[in-house]
Amino acid sequence: MEYLYTSIVFWISVVEAALFYRVVCRRKLAEINGKQLIPIIVLYMILILVTAGGIANFCRIIIIIILYYFVGCIFTQTGKVENIKYWLVCFLMSGVTEQIIFGFFEDVFEQTQGYGIADALTCISIVIVLSIMNKILSVKETEETPVSSRFFIILIPIIGTVAVFLSYMAYMVDEVANGSKKTFGLLSVFVAMIAICIAVMVLLYIFQQKEHFRVKADLEREYNEQQREYFRLMLEKERETRRFRHDIVNHLICIQNAVRNSECKNADSYLNDLLSEMSAIREKQYDVGNEVVNVLINYYLLPIRNVCQVTIDGYLGDIEHISQMDMCTVFSNVLKNAVEAIGENGEIIIQVVRKEKFAEVIIKNSYKSEVCVSKEGKLETTKSDKSNHGFGLENVQRTVQKNQGRFQYKMNGDWFEVDIILPILTVHDRI
Repeated sequence: MEYLYTSIVFWISVVEAALFYRVVCRRKLAEINGKQLIPIIVLYMILILVTAGGIANFCRIIIIIILYYFVGCIFTQTGKVENIKYWLVCFLMSGVTEQIIFGFFEDVFEQTQGYGIADALTCISIVIVLSIMNKILSVKETEETPVSSRFFIILIPIIGTVAVFLSYMAYMVDEVANGSKKTFGLLSVFVAMIAICIAVMVLLYIFQQKEHFRVKADLEREYNEQQREYFRLMLEKERETRRFRHDIVNHLICIQNAVRNSECKNADSYLNDLLSEMSAIREKQYDVGNEVVNVLINYYLLPIRNVCQVTIDGYLGDIEHISQMDMCTVFSNVLKNAVEAIGENGEIIIQVVRKEKFAEVIIKNSYKSEVCVSKEGKLETTKSDKSNHGFGLENVQRTVQKNQGRFQYKMNGDWFEVDIILPILTVHDRI
């Protein structure tokens, strides 16, 4: 039975840890495959060996501590360093919660050297409580925003102090009280622990919203600057067009005169010069039929087209059901990444296809710098400040999925390709 209870406690602890990350730390749980579970399976095998060898409970505690860390990295797809702050919060709070709930069962069931039925019921009870809290306090996945590490530097010592205090209170109740007094005492400590969990959730929510609005304000400010540059270029193009139109009659008179005098070479040369000037005016800006995307394409690509080859083909047009902020989030991140990656003499190719039900935008860029890819196949930022960078493509994917679109990227030799598919809702679809 010891091996059975050990297995039950271990695998329920996996669920328990995942729920602590989701409910208390408000982390999104990602889809995982069997290969990603290998570290957890290895930990389970080590735990079984420890149980078979009769090694002290301290080893089991170490294994569960490591388990909590791996669950955070795997189930929330958080980086190994980034996950430390969430792991500390989850483990501190889960440890005290388990101690309190275990106190309800230890007098009812016979105690064993290893894990027993009281331990299994403790884990099951915590999973049930967290599931209920998750149901009641459910948060939309799209609202998840990374929280600054500075916040956790303050939060973790506070949680640690509270955890030690509640753990001591639970210990004193367990040692001093009996019967109904013990039950009431543990229940009081448990309610306090639930209150602490909710307080942490509220604090995280407040700081997430604060960070969300800060990011949104930065994006709006950056977009406004890009718009100003775009409209400056539009005014410059308009001036060039007016100047050209002002002289067009004189140009036509010169061409007519050359034709009447049978000076075909002169007329042909004049026409070539005229068409070249028209082409130069037309190419002062890129235009794919969408104001937001036009602003971003011209802001990021016009400054580099003298040192890089830029090719844009196709028409996007307006997509009314997608907000300007979402369009800006998607295309600013993708274009910025492309421009930062190509270097001199690079190449960017943008292909746009608009059909009845969807629009597809493929952005390809050559790259010379090293691309960092995690074991999970995710791109990682090469910038030194990893806590504030590396969210670009994650934001793009989340925004595209929020608008019922599809986003994927791939690397092929020296090329990086992003494929964005956005639905186009007709009037009938919106109704």
